[in-house]
Amino acid sequence: MKELKNFKEFKSILKSGKPVILDFYAKWCQPCTINLSSIEKLGKTYKNEVEILKVNIEQNQKLVQHFGIHSIPALFFIKGGNVIDRIFGEQLETTLEEKIQNFNSAI
Repeated sequence: MKELKNFKEFKSILKSGKPVILDFYAKWCQPCTINLSSIEKLGKTYKNEVEILKVNIEQNQKLVQHFGIHSIPALFFIKGGNVIDRIFGEQLETTLEEKIQNFNSAI
């Protein structure tokens, strides 16, 4: 799973027109680590439909501020530059997959 390095890279990815899911995390965050394996698996499953990207909150303050991140893990579902949905906290893989499927059907 690709990791966003900066805000400029995020803007470039948005220009592709492909729907994006941003996974805001930190290495020290246990719930983030728990979600990561599920998110990576789903990223492979849905790679043709959606771009799933990791965002390290300690290295990307501009993105953290842009999205108003106050707690992690946080997943933001973005289409056409607009946030369509968001979820916070540790999630079951089935819940994450359902969110991605609903996101895809809204595309």
